Amino acid sequence: KPLTPCAIGSKLSFPVGGHLTGTLTSPWFYLCFLGCRTAPADLVFILDGSYSVGPENFEIIKRWLVNITRNFDIGPKFIQVGVVQYSDYPVLEIPLGSHESTENLIREMESIHYLGGNTKTGRAIQFAYDHLFAKSSRFLTKIAVVLTDGKSQDEVKDVAAEARKNKITLFAIGVGSEIEEDELKAIANKPSSTYVFYVEDYIHYCIEFFDNFVKQ
Repeated sequence: KPLTPCAIGSKLSFPVGGHLTGTLTSPWFYLCFLGCRTAPADLVFILDGSYSVGPENFEIIKRWLVNITRNFDIGPKFIQVGVVQYSDYPVLEIPLGSHESTENLIREMESIHYLGGNTKTGRAIQFAYDHLFAKSSRFLTKIAVVLTDGKSQDEVKDVAAEARKNKITLFAIGVGSEIEEDELKAIANKPSSTYVFYVEDYIHYCIEFFDNFVKQ
């Protein structure tokens, strides 16, 4: 069935003009991005860098990433952030634990270059597990946030299930009209109302919503 804003996960409102002004009601998402800014965790962002995203939208994604990261305490005793960008293949942009200060981490985020290519989300999730989470020596909360704007061109269900089996908490964020509800639900933890989110475009989601959300 076609997706509409607010169909999955967070409860958002879209007033006249399409601007996003709602609030996120998911307790898990609130916990991860506000309530546990200093709590130790391994957090990996898995970012779609395929052709459908485009260079302008990818710059918006980077701003979203930076805005979230500014609100974390970064370091060996706090949150460690890793970033994977993917298209036909995944690229390790930022390894977990490679930065001990927020400023240095943000600088590297801002220098990430857009890939372009196809959408191999399953391969990216597997890569994040193999090259980031499995190599982390910290026995604590492990979270992956998958941001995508299209249907994957490879298998995601079994890969995501294996990651969850290995204690990775998976969020799935779908942007735009080309994503599929069933695929987002197959990626994310259960219940979908907590771990799956959908918004209409990058500007509404990545700029307005998170600019407001992280300041709450």
